[in-house]
Amino acid sequence: MSTGTATAKVNVSIQPAVGTGPTDFGIFNISVTPLKPTDRIINLQYIVSVKGQPPGDFTSFVFIGDLAPGQGFNQSQFYASCGAVMANRKGKALIVQIAGGINTTSNSFDVSQTFNNVLWPQGSCD
Repeated sequence: MSTGTATAKVNVSIQPAVGTGPTDFGIFNISVTPLKPTDRIINLQYIVSVKGQPPGDFTSFVFIGDLAPGQGFNQSQFYASCGAVMANRKGKALIVQIAGGINTTSNSFDVSQTFNNVLWPQGSCD
């Protein structure tokens, strides 16, 4: 379950991948879709930060941009970064944020989920 502020209506799911292989280690599985097939997601961004970082700092960021009306991502994968994984192993929470707008920039959403537990206790990002 995700929490956050949203004036825009979107479906968002954020889950850490389970495992230590190259398709799991440090990976978040993200789904973001508009509620209405006529709505357009704009300025879509995925952000990972470590709890306690100064505002605006992040460990991983991607700007996806604008999608076609009705389009979203039922499945997408986003890498947290080696630094984020190692900080999480040392007890730091990871915050995954999905931000953007629906149809206009003023109709925004900013959904985040905080993961307090160690997500990937095994594996290496060397």
